[in-house]
Amino acid sequence: MEVLACRGEHVETRHRVAAIAVRHSAEVLWQTPKAADYQTYLRSSAKLWQAASGWALAALQDIPQQALAVAASSHTGSMAHQHWVLFWLNHAGLDPSALACGIHPPLDRQERHRLLKNDVPPAAVHNNCSGKHAAMLASCIAHQWPTETYLSAEHPLQRAIFNALSPQAPIDYAIDGCGLPTAWMSMKQIAMLYAQALDCPIRARILKACLTYPVLAGGQDRLDTLLMQASHGQLYAKVGADGLIGVTRLGESTCGLALKVLDGDESARAVATLTLLQSLGWLKHEAAQSVRQTLKLDKRVNWVGLDIGRWNISE
Repeated sequence: MEVLACRGEHVETRHRVAAIAVRHSAEVLWQTPKAADYQTYLRSSAKLWQAASGWALAALQDIPQQALAVAASSHTGSMAHQHWVLFWLNHAGLDPSALACGIHPPLDRQERHRLLKNDVPPAAVHNNCSGKHAAMLASCIAHQWPTETYLSAEHPLQRAIFNALSPQAPIDYAIDGCGLPTAWMSMKQIAMLYAQALDCPIRARILKACLTYPVLAGGQDRLDTLLMQASHGQLYAKVGADGLIGVTRLGESTCGLALKVLDGDESARAVATLTLLQSLGWLKHEAAQSVRQTLKLDKRVNWVGLDIGRWNISE
């Protein structure tokens, strides 16, 4: 499967896609050739499992759903996101200096302009992974685990996450952009994670929070947020860096999808995901078209608004 970026009447670039959809039972519904065995890093598509590990269900009963959604988010650093990052830190009795995720400018345009206008530098709370890190720190405090070394793959929290991702086998890993370990997994393993996402009550609670507050789980006009909104809560989605996305289809028969654009192109990922979700019958045409229009994928335009081509799919 390839996503074709056409300029005028000709194909300008080709973006290869590996994708696999499975049932909860592990039956393969559909896949691109050899997709099941293709391996990649899980990146931010792991955040539901990272947010759920290290917690007991009872310990989350008094945590607002908004905070749970931000704990599993790749957020845009808006004021609303920052509020719930600080909630987690306050819950742990810590301040933002405890965050080890690093600093980058907020992805939220309004917040980025506010910082520039007021000559304020970005902070760790703007990092798209700061919600996950803040919730991890709160978990460490709850367990009396050290907070200074929570990034280490040998830390009890990270070992719990590895066990949640792969209970039966050790995981190879590398370091993600935010400093945490990221697992090396096959596409079928990733699809199965999403197909079985609801099997753990803690994950189910956090997943529900993401569906209830999809903007807090991502941000305005982000692919995963738009999919959760357009499907009216029937799809849980989480993007990962470099072209990855995982999707859970809720309902009588829970299913999972893992999709990776091999060159990491984000527009191609959105085109492939929407096309495949429609083909599988997981997303209605009108809903998919609405997402396409929001992301400006119904046609390709240049900086001055001229129509210069189309996105197409080649099997």
